[in-house]
Amino acid sequence: MYGYLCYFQFIRPTINKAKIKTIWAGAKTSLKRKDLWARDRLAAQQDKNADVKDEYTNYLYPLISNLSFVFSPIGGVVMLRYGFRATAYLTVVTFLLFCGSFMLPSLPAQNLTFVLMAATNGFFGCIQFGYIMTCFPREVYGMLSGMAALMVFFYCLLSYALTPLAQYGFGGNNNYVFLILLCTTVIA
Repeated sequence: MYGYLCYFQFIRPTINKAKIKTIWAGAKTSLKRKDLWARDRLAAQQDKNADVKDEYTNYLYPLISNLSFVFSPIGGVVMLRYGFRATAYLTVVTFLLFCGSFMLPSLPAQNLTFVLMAATNGFFGCIQFGYIMTCFPREVYGMLSGMAALMVFFYCLLSYALTPLAQYGFGGNNNYVFLILLCTTVIA
């Protein structure tokens, strides 16, 4: 059964430095182009098309906000080096920045908001499951993870009450909704 593990070999990859230098030179040239970056293209098209902001946000939102898997290992490294408390503080600060950045009425700020949302999700998942695994026996891990997911679900149910409030009570201004969510999070 374990005989196959004896035949595993690590083969060192060969690195072609000339090819890497050529690729890097091409990448630097491409990155200097003005038409490569979405914000420059958006600024050029903004006067022509009123729906560009919506399309830009609709494409970038799912791409950037689902990058929380990139931030979870970063949270794990912070937890290993500096401890759980530092990771929890980092998560709270990231979440506060996330809530604050929602109130900025510009497209680049929305992109920052999406990145902060991904970081908050990644860091929160890291501290949530790290805390459960560290402080409780493994027999109750599934139940506690399910309870944590259930509590998040109940908190997310607030959006059903807050969406009509934002549309009709606040005249479509979501800033008040974000302030309510920020206050409930800080109080909790």
